[in-house]
Amino acid sequence: MAAVIGITWVLGGFAPATTGGRPTAAGERIELLRWDIVVERAEYTDQAAAGYHVEPRIRLFLRVTNLDQKTQVSPEPSMITVRVGGRELTEEILVTGGARSYNYDPDVPAPLAYEFRWPVEGSTEPPRPPDEITVIVRDERKLQNFIYDEILGAGEPVAAVRLPCPDVRKQQ
Repeated sequence: MAAVIGITWVLGGFAPATTGGRPTAAGERIELLRWDIVVERAEYTDQAAAGYHVEPRIRLFLRVTNLDQKTQVSPEPSMITVRVGGRELTEEILVTGGARSYNYDPDVPAPLAYEFRWPVEGSTEPPRPPDEITVIVRDERKLQNFIYDEILGAGEPVAAVRLPCPDVRKQQ
């Protein structure tokens, strides 16, 4: 019995469970059905990519590679979410700016940035930057419906990346 407990402990059987996929380091490649995703960094900002003032938000920087045979716009909505404390932020905003079209050609790594409002819209809490966030990356899964033979949607979490989220706001 002691041997079984020892082996279970050594293999991580008594470690806290993660509800967001396997723990993954920032900069580590996460291979999905149609995408390779690398979570690079995060920041808490009040400046849009174009430089004007916005409500505070968490900006997440990724590097993605389209593994499909044809050009894709970006990963499916809700494949990338952010957890702050016990709250999961699921409504991402694609960061636009510059000359980037956000079409991802096959096998060409390119930047992608998402923003998540924090505090969430309608909150009465004052804006406080999170010290750390957890990025949850989900794989795509095939869905069936009556109109299309097959579509892809967000599936189960495959990776959880913990990141510092430095405060870079200009107006505090």
